[in-house]
Amino acid sequence: MKKALLLLVFAVLPLRNLWAQKQLSGCVQDEEGGLPYATVQLTDSASVNLSTAADERGCFQLQVPQSGVYHLLISYVGYEDYYRQLEISQDTNLAIRMKPGIQLEGVEVTASKPLITPTADGMTMSWANTEALKGLTTQQALARLPMLRRKPNALPEVVGKGRTVYYLNGRRSFLSEEQIKALLESLPAEEIERVELVLNPGAEYDEQGDVAIVKIYLRKGSLYSRYYLNAWTMQRTFNSQGGDITWAKQGKWNSTLMLHADNDVEYHIYKNNIREQDGSAASYNDERWINRWGLSTSLTWIASHAKPSGQVWEVQASGSYRTNQGAPSRELNNFRQEVYTGNGVQTVAMGKQDNSKLEREGEGTLGLFYEQPLGKGKLTLNTAFSYYNSENEGIMNYEDYLGNDDERRRQYVAQSIRSLYNKVDYERALSEKSVLMAGVYGAYAVNGNDTRWWQWQQSAYVPEEENTFVYDYREYYFTPYVSWQKQWSERWQSKVGLRVENTFNEGFLNGVRKFENTYFNPLPDLSILFVQNENHIWQLQSRGSIQRPAFWELNPYRFYSAPNYYVENNPFLQPSYSIRNTLSHVIRQKIVLGLFWRYEGRKSAQMLLEDGEGNNVDKRLNAADFHKGGIFGDYTASFWQERGQLNLYAGGAFFQYLPYSAYKSVISDALNFTWGTSGTLTLVPVQKEGKVLSVDVGAGLEGPINEMNTQISSLFYSYVGVNYRFGDWTLSLTSNDLGRNYIYRLESTMYSRISEQSMYQDVRYVQLRVRYTFGSRIADSQDGRLDKGDIEQRMGK
Repeated sequence: MKKALLLLVFAVLPLRNLWAQKQLSGCVQDEEGGLPYATVQLTDSASVNLSTAADERGCFQLQVPQSGVYHLLISYVGYEDYYRQLEISQDTNLAIRMKPGIQLEGVEVTASKPLITPTADGMTMSWANTEALKGLTTQQALARLPMLRRKPNALPEVVGKGRTVYYLNGRRSFLSEEQIKALLESLPAEEIERVELVLNPGAEYDEQGDVAIVKIYLRKGSLYSRYYLNAWTMQRTFNSQGGDITWAKQGKWNSTLMLHADNDVEYHIYKNNIREQDGSAASYNDERWINRWGLSTSLTWIASHAKPSGQVWEVQASGSYRTNQGAPSRELNNFRQEVYTGNGVQTVAMGKQDNSKLEREGEGTLGLFYEQPLGKGKLTLNTAFSYYNSENEGIMNYEDYLGNDDERRRQYVAQSIRSLYNKVDYERALSEKSVLMAGVYGAYAVNGNDTRWWQWQQSAYVPEEENTFVYDYREYYFTPYVSWQKQWSERWQSKVGLRVENTFNEGFLNGVRKFENTYFNPLPDLSILFVQNENHIWQLQSRGSIQRPAFWELNPYRFYSAPNYYVENNPFLQPSYSIRNTLSHVIRQKIVLGLFWRYEGRKSAQMLLEDGEGNNVDKRLNAADFHKGGIFGDYTASFWQERGQLNLYAGGAFFQYLPYSAYKSVISDALNFTWGTSGTLTLVPVQKEGKVLSVDVGAGLEGPINEMNTQISSLFYSYVGVNYRFGDWTLSLTSNDLGRNYIYRLESTMYSRISEQSMYQDVRYVQLRVRYTFGSRIADSQDGRLDKGDIEQRMGK
């Protein structure tokens, strides 16, 4: 009898829990109807934290585990957040009406889940199947998005752009590219809330050149503390290993802390054959580089906190150190020089060079962000301090095979960089559909370089005074800007801006000022969005930008690496100015077609010239103007019940250099053509509770291109990636370019000489990655007295 009662109790307990559950349902709408895929979040003051996405009609359902007082927050792009506190004691159905916001971030025009939602200056991206992202790193997931293309062992890049930069939580990050890459490799894709592409950065963005911005917003609102433990090994010519542990915590402060370490080795082969066009002489160089980056460690911390009053704080801090003291880098070079006479070939020089280099490098960044409601707008402040120190010690040994004197030299280079960055913005809504933003940003940087050379003579190293110098460089820029965005109607939206960049720099050589420059550049931008209908959206974008010279390009010191060859950069090099115009057509939120034209004035290049004394001079110069026009297309589609995805990209362009009169004999002004294509196929054969298996297969082909006086041959690449998640474990296996050597081939003509070069880059690899997730518990900082401000903070409002 007792056993029967006990069985009855255990049988009733699950039913009791089921009876205790209540259902919260509803539909999210605006004045015109349902808002598809709105984000719905529900939490109490203790342990319940639920979230879901509405369906294509804007309707949702949540199973609430028990009766009580809950806080409901609903968000949708372009609308004000909806907040409500409600008591749930029975099944509840709600009719929710959302109000349009003033941010004008995008125009939603679809009744099905979009892959691409255009905005005036870019687009918001999403994945067709978010469940298939489980097990992927953030970096792997980004490569599956439209308009982003995978790069071998690097961050994905936006197609058709010269440079791609990454922002974290929508704000400029002062972490190095390697630190951002390590962070995105450590975080799983589930930590991403959304991704935005800014294809035409406006005046409020402090970015140079032909650039696109990828804004990654980390997930907020869940109450948990979770750890991710990653380890990887990569087999290239040599083996590299690494790992990290990342702690992600959501609570009063939303924090991400990562400790990373790796030991990386790269191997490169470089061949350079130079011959006179009349066939009178030739030289052959065969180099092998073993770059041992050594043990690298870094610590990265990102934390943000929002107060009920609307104040927002964020801290980004990082530090890293790298050294190869245990195993230096090596460079091996076999050299031969020949001359041709009537009697045949005569070898006039032949030898071997064996160089080694020890490196130490450290850097750190501390960035602070603050946002404060002010009047009818908001004020934001951003400041960051960065430092970088490095020391390199090299030994160069040259062994002559023809009985001439051998040579041994020693080099020491120390470099330091200090910079302080500040940015102030004020944003105000002029009306419900118009926003004005104004502000100023700038930075002050101090760079120092101490270079010393010694030459071995008899039994000791003797300083080379002619190749020893101290170069100090200072740069300050100050840029006020204004930007105005307005939604004219349901179909039209525009954004226009102007920034005025003022730059001052000066350089000192051995304590004596050698140059000072002042640059003044007004830079406009314009973005227009036209929604023809839900299947056809047009974007017109135009942006002016400059590329300031780097401090090493302005170094006036003349460095002799051979008796008749020296390097001399240009202290009066001017920044290049460019303007890019793009017309894009987004079709069914899956296809992007575009036309573009870019003009660049004062384009600089490293030129090999001959001076009046018969010496060869390697010098940086503003050598030509440049224009380029082309067409591109990107297609993304899902199939097999969204368990398959196809990404295709193709583009072609013409370009032409317009050399200045002094360089017309060196730089060709012929019209050139180039093209590129790539594709990725993603399949998810296993997708069930606790297990996800996904496969990515991709390939690409880059057409030939002409860089000033250098012809670069076509290049093919391919890769395969397999990811399997089961429970708390994830295994990832990636192979890159296994079918062939990854070789750049180029040919350049300079006066009477033709140079043929080829480089094997060590990007053929197989990488195995293992990740283990643990924690997943409710944050300890909860209490039972949540007000509206607290719950908005926890949900990331």
